[in-house]
Amino acid sequence: CIRDSIDVVQYPSLWMPGRLYLLAGTTIGGINLYRVRISDEGNVTGPLEPLTSGPGMTWVPDVSIDGRVALSRFYWVIHLWEASLDPESGQTIGRPRRITDDQSPKYAVSLTRDGSLLVYSTFAGNPSDRRSEIHLLNFANGQKRVPVALPIASISLNPRLDADGSLLSWRVWVDGEWVSWVARTEDPVGRELCRACTVFDFFADGEHALVDRSQQLFRVRIADGSETPVLEMKDGRALLDSDLSWDDRWLAIQTGEADGEVAMFAVPIGESPAPPEEWVEYSGLGNWVGVPRWSHDGRFLYFLSDRDDFMCVWAQPLDPDSKAPT
Repeated sequence: CIRDSIDVVQYPSLWMPGRLYLLAGTTIGGINLYRVRISDEGNVTGPLEPLTSGPGMTWVPDVSIDGRVALSRFYWVIHLWEASLDPESGQTIGRPRRITDDQSPKYAVSLTRDGSLLVYSTFAGNPSDRRSEIHLLNFANGQKRVPVALPIASISLNPRLDADGSLLSWRVWVDGEWVSWVARTEDPVGRELCRACTVFDFFADGEHALVDRSQQLFRVRIADGSETPVLEMKDGRALLDSDLSWDDRWLAIQTGEADGEVAMFAVPIGESPAPPEEWVEYSGLGNWVGVPRWSHDGRFLYFLSDRDDFMCVWAQPLDPDSKAPT
């Protein structure tokens, strides 16, 4: 047994006479090739020997009879891109432009309303001392800083910026539950906002957060934590994602339906949670749809879909008042 010698993921690749070749590691720290002596009965008889090291992913190795190794090695990097949009048609103008160059993975991107500040979650440090970080990019002055760095506990800290970038929220896994924090962006010491919860968004006034708790959405007053229900999920329907319109009047939600399908809806926000019969359903968008995001004026709903057999960004034109597809 060699499971105590290396951690995370292991892929036995080739069993040669007296030798076993395996891949082990992660997409973050690197997947590398190892060799170990093994008996005909399948018992490990020697120490584990690394044949490659460092970041990047070793894949599909092959070994000749005399022990020479052929393999592929590649790097899996997530970059962030931007595309200019025509405000009338919703179509892109020109070619997309890449806005990041570092090799770190990037998760849970959040932008201010004017697009001047961007945050995302990532990893840093050596494999033995890995930590989760939030990176903040200021496009106005080109500066980049790390306002939050914590011992690694989850794949993403789920950072969120409010409309003007004055507030930053994030979540951490503590004692078996999610704990959400909020802080001034310029001084992110922060304080606990709620437990067993996730901040999805901020309302335009900067005084309230849109919070998910047990598949229900609440409007939470940041000053004192008081809550008002906004959305209730029933009948086996699961909330997967949500976006708040810029005028605070609508939610765009992605749901997992009881029959296993994925759907998207626009839900009006009122004094009490709107019943499902008042939701606006968007159908025929593809086998998989997700990441719904409003345009600034609510005339388009942007989303991801595989409707043309590729994962692409699409825009659904909407009636600005009823949010019905046009």
